[in-house]
Amino acid sequence: MGTRPANVAVGQQATAAQHNLLAAGMALSSSGSYAGNNSANRAIPHGLAETPKMILIRYSDDSRWYRIYGGLAQIGYMSNASNGQRAVTTPSATNFYVGNAGSYEQSANETGGTFYWVAIA
Repeated sequence: MGTRPANVAVGQQATAAQHNLLAAGMALSSSGSYAGNNSANRAIPHGLAETPKMILIRYSDDSRWYRIYGGLAQIGYMSNASNGQRAVTTPSATNFYVGNAGSYEQSANETGGTFYWVAIA
């Protein structure tokens, strides 16, 4: 099992040579955080230069977790109180998207919270 190339910083786009290493069996990932702002289909840049296969998001107090699978226009959520899915824009090679006006709490973009994420290509 490989590791992320040492010269790929978190959030940095991979070069062609680094992508060759990935083709040899190593996954590329990036991570970061954002403050929720109660907006729908908010773009979060992931820096991978390709559509992530999966994005995992954690609310700052660990009370809620979210997941987005590449190619799907929805965000799944799970908390002690409920779980389900909300529609959002499909992830791209540049951004993933959070926030559904039906419930910003359930779609990872609630004002007043910090959200920590990791994207895996």
